[in-house]
Amino acid sequence: MLPQAIDALTFSDVEAMVEAGLREGRTLDFKQALVGGKDDDKREFLADVSALANTAGGDIVFGITEAQGEATGAPGIELADPDAEVLRLEGSLRSGLEPRLPRVEVRWLAGPSGKGLLLVRIPRSYLGPHRVTFRNHGHFYGRTNAGKTALDVTELRAAFLSAEGVHDRIRRFRNERLSIIEAGEGPVGLRSGAKAVLHVVPLETFAAKRDVGIDRNHDLIFPFGLAGGSFNARHTLEGFATFSGQEQDPDGTYGYAMLFRSGIIEGAATVGHKGEDGCFIPASTVEWSALQALQSYREKLTKKGVELPLYVFLSLIGVRGHNLSSSGRAFDLKRPTRTDVLLLPEAVITDPQQTDEEVLRPVFDRLWNAFGFDRSFSFNAAGKYTGERY
Repeated sequence: MLPQAIDALTFSDVEAMVEAGLREGRTLDFKQALVGGKDDDKREFLADVSALANTAGGDIVFGITEAQGEATGAPGIELADPDAEVLRLEGSLRSGLEPRLPRVEVRWLAGPSGKGLLLVRIPRSYLGPHRVTFRNHGHFYGRTNAGKTALDVTELRAAFLSAEGVHDRIRRFRNERLSIIEAGEGPVGLRSGAKAVLHVVPLETFAAKRDVGIDRNHDLIFPFGLAGGSFNARHTLEGFATFSGQEQDPDGTYGYAMLFRSGIIEGAATVGHKGEDGCFIPASTVEWSALQALQSYREKLTKKGVELPLYVFLSLIGVRGHNLSSSGRAFDLKRPTRTDVLLLPEAVITDPQQTDEEVLRPVFDRLWNAFGFDRSFSFNAAGKYTGERY
C-alpha cells in the first residue's frame, strides 16, 4: 500500500516513488491499462480487489508499467471523463462481490498532458471472505507477495472460521459488559431501575489491535439519554466516560457514554419508571435516546478513523414486569415482559449511507415484539421516526 493517505496523494508523489524503486507486493498491485469492458476484464478486476480485501488490504494503481514486479515508469492513462470511470468501477464492485465490501476508495490523480493515475484503495475487510459473483464466477481469492491466488479448501475453511470467531467474540463482549453493568460495576453508578444499553462495536476492534487514543478536550460524548444540558467526565481503566449527574450521588447518575481505547462506544441509562399502574418504560425514552446516541457515536468513530463495519447492539436489563408505554398511543392492553434481560438482535452497519433510522428500526420492532406488539409504532410508512423527541 502506498504510504500516504489517499486524499493527500498526487501524481508527482507516485512518480517519485516509482523513480525510487517502488515494487509490487502483498498490498500493492500495478496495472498499465484500465479495466476493459469485456466480462473477463471485469472478473479479473474483481478478483484483484477481493484478493486484497481478503488478505491485508492494499492499493491497485492503474497507469504504472512494471517488469518482474518493479515499477519501471508512470506514463499514466488518458481518461476523457475520470468521474464516469470511477462510477463504473464502483458499480462493478457493488454488484460483483459477495458480501459487498464495506468500503473502497477510487481516486483520480491528475498528471501532465491530460493523463493521470487511477488509484483504487481497498482496506482489509473483516466481513469476508469475499467471493467474485460476477457472471456466476463464485471463486474466492487471497494475495501473497507474488500476486493473487485462488483460496483452496483449507485456506477457505480457515478464513470462514476466523471470521466467525471474530463475530462470536463481539457477541461475548456485549454479554460480558451487560453483566458488569447489571452488577453496578460500570464506569459510574446508574440510578436503580430498568436500564437501556447501547453498544457500537467496530469489527476491526476484534480483528486487529487498535488504540484510538483518548483526548479529554475532544472526546466528550453526550451521555446516553441526555439530549442537552451539562455533564461531567472522567478517565476510566477502559477509556473515557461522560455522565449526567454527580459521580458521588448515592442514588447514582442518570446515564453515561464511554469511549473505549479500542474504539468501542458504550452508552447506558436508567429508563424504567414506577407509576400508579406499575412499572413502565417509555418507548420514546429508549428509541429517541438510541437514535441520538448512534448518530453521535458514528460521527465520533469516523473522526477517529475507525472503519466499517460497525456492530450495533441495543439491550435492556432489569425489565421483568415492565410495560411499554407511549403517550402518543393509547394501548388497550398492558403486556409486561416476562424476562429480565432483552438481548435485541444486532444490526450491522456496512455502508456509510445507511441512516440511523434504517439501522435501528428493525431493532425497535423487536423491542415492541417483546412487549406483545407487532411492530414499533414510532415510524411512518416512509420509515421516518415520528415518535416523541424529548
